[in-house]
Amino acid sequence: MEVQKRSSSFSKREGVTLSLFLLILVISIVRSVFIVNHSRPFPSYATSPPLPTPDSTTNMSITYRLGWLPEKIPDESRVRPMRIALGLPTYVDWTQSSGYNWMTSVKNQLSCGSCVAFGTIGAFEAMIRIQANDPSWSMDISEQHLFSCGGGSCSSGWYISAALNYLRDNGSPDEACFPYQAKDSTTLPCSNTCSDWQSRAFKVRSWNWIGTSPSDIQTALLNGPLVGAFYVYTDFFYYTGGIYRYTWGVLEGGHCIAIVGYDSVQQYWICKNSWGSGWGENGYFRIAFGQCEIEQSVASLEAAVNTLTYYTDPSSVGSISADGVTKTNGATGAYRSGARVRVIANPPSGYVFVNWEASGVSVDNQLSQDTYMTVSSNGWLKAHFVNIFQITITSSPTGSGFVTVDGLAITTPQTFMWAQGSTHALAANSPVSGGTGVQYVWLSWSDGGAQSHTISVPAAATTYTANFKKQYMLTVSVSPAEGGTLSVTTGWRDEGTEVAVTATPNSGYSFYYWSLDGANVGSSPSYSVLMNAPHSLTALFRGSSSLSFGLSPGSIVLGASVTLSGTLTPTQPTPGIPAGTVVILSYSLNGSAWTNFITTKTGSGGVYSVAWYPPYVGSYQIKATWSGDQNYGGAASSVASLTVTGAFPPRIALLITGPASTARGSSVAFDVLVTNPGSPLSTTLHFEVTGPGGYRYFDSQQITVVAGEKGRFQFIWQVPSAINAGQYEILVCLVPPKPTAIAQTQITVT
Repeated sequence: MEVQKRSSSFSKREGVTLSLFLLILVISIVRSVFIVNHSRPFPSYATSPPLPTPDSTTNMSITYRLGWLPEKIPDESRVRPMRIALGLPTYVDWTQSSGYNWMTSVKNQLSCGSCVAFGTIGAFEAMIRIQANDPSWSMDISEQHLFSCGGGSCSSGWYISAALNYLRDNGSPDEACFPYQAKDSTTLPCSNTCSDWQSRAFKVRSWNWIGTSPSDIQTALLNGPLVGAFYVYTDFFYYTGGIYRYTWGVLEGGHCIAIVGYDSVQQYWICKNSWGSGWGENGYFRIAFGQCEIEQSVASLEAAVNTLTYYTDPSSVGSISADGVTKTNGATGAYRSGARVRVIANPPSGYVFVNWEASGVSVDNQLSQDTYMTVSSNGWLKAHFVNIFQITITSSPTGSGFVTVDGLAITTPQTFMWAQGSTHALAANSPVSGGTGVQYVWLSWSDGGAQSHTISVPAAATTYTANFKKQYMLTVSVSPAEGGTLSVTTGWRDEGTEVAVTATPNSGYSFYYWSLDGANVGSSPSYSVLMNAPHSLTALFRGSSSLSFGLSPGSIVLGASVTLSGTLTPTQPTPGIPAGTVVILSYSLNGSAWTNFITTKTGSGGVYSVAWYPPYVGSYQIKATWSGDQNYGGAASSVASLTVTGAFPPRIALLITGPASTARGSSVAFDVLVTNPGSPLSTTLHFEVTGPGGYRYFDSQQITVVAGEKGRFQFIWQVPSAINAGQYEILVCLVPPKPTAIAQTQITVT
């Protein structure tokens, strides 16, 4: 938010100028009998200056408290300000000019050679206050942004011209946008600035190098503080007060400061430093004319601050609120260039706002009583009020595109000031887009008029409302396109209605499920959509499939293997059954209870084949099943018979144990005990999890169990967070399979 300068018939800056002229007259009259003594005690050094301490004047400390890089300044590029006719005042100090301190608080650059950023910002902040004629304007501009974004270096410093050029071309935002951290772009890049910094940046409108004579600099100081620089010797680090003159020590480097005043009687400059308020004279110091080349690199600047005058029409009524500050006719305000200011027109009783008129600023909506303006230069803003009847044209809902008035589109609600009896054409547009998948359809006017009709303005404030109903787009589709048909088509539906949709599969297909806005909403072929938003409803169909199964031979002795094979065939030619599709084989010894005993995968063309060692003697019923995928429904084969005879040989036994339940997203361990009564065993132990929704998980590990021994192994199942809750089957077996070498358990996933 911008803070406006105070307005008065006699500004503070005018007061500053008048005070200077009066001071000149007084001095010329009483100079011989009265001279104000501005001297302060100069620190007394011992005969031998104290040695630097590690925390004060070590090379590292000195280097990183400075940072000005000298640059060659051609004489022709220096400006020599015009002298005032009555001569220069003998004393100027912007910390106490006309009873105000125009300077901002003293900062601390810490252990970084960023003095150029602090010196330029110190003068810049004061110039903004002075140009705005407002010493109370809260001003704290980011030195870190200027330093990191402008190219300064903590270790090697920076140039004054580079800093001023960056402030002119880009500006710097407030301190909160990029707080100071005593780092440069190598460790704290410019990208750390807040994202909206450009809309918060203050800029320099122009700057110039000043001539090197004290009188040139004194003349320039009449307009405000200057950016300056000087060479620092060791003794300066011990300064505590008084008028500094070089006494002892070596050259430590260059330092940039803000020159805020002078005393031409005692021949010194008043400067604002950036080493904290506890240093020197409350953060300031005085330095004698001609010392340390302080007059050689001085620059003046003008802030990009614009003054705005507010008017009302008629001039004797109403007011304007600018960012919460009330402005009557003729009042002024000061703003940074590009500032966004909220303005509200406040008409008096019996008047209404008509429109804004402006020069030097742009108003977002000239017909809106509450709007924003952008300040780009000096100018004015006027609010027009009239005492006529107020007619409001609106719509339900409000917004742009709903209504035209006298052939012009408006954004509702909009208030017009019309004379009684004048006629105006109102028209409701229909339909009106409300964004993707949303539209509005006209229903009625509040006065009962036709969609387009003419009104005669009554002798009272009146509102005319165009009423609309809201509609949403329902987009329906089938996948695949040849899979089936739907009972409704794509189109607009009134808000709040329910649309019943039925899916009918074509020959060779079956209905799979509905997808509403990408979410599965059920497998019933009939579904109702509540039109509370734009919706996309897709009916997914699947082709049918068949699964063959056979075994060879049909009769074996216990311990022998049998080959189980078949083919998974889709009804539709494309897409085919992908290689690796899972087929489950089950057996039954009593004709009712079925046990899944082998999971196999198809190869090319949907063919599968697996060898199996039946674990028991008896008559088996065996079948194959497939759960289906997104393209085809599942299938089951016919049942084949197998007879197993003979006696039980030594059998490898498996036992699996694990917890009864676990939570989704957890980790669960299963222990497998392998008993090997026969010869040494080296094989693959297979682990498999199956569950709701066609979930499958496989794992395996190579194992070795010596003859007549037992081996203990463990599988870890990382339970996915996204699987369905329910009962899951756990199976372990050996690959290649061995008789009886199979075990199962269950676990409940919550």
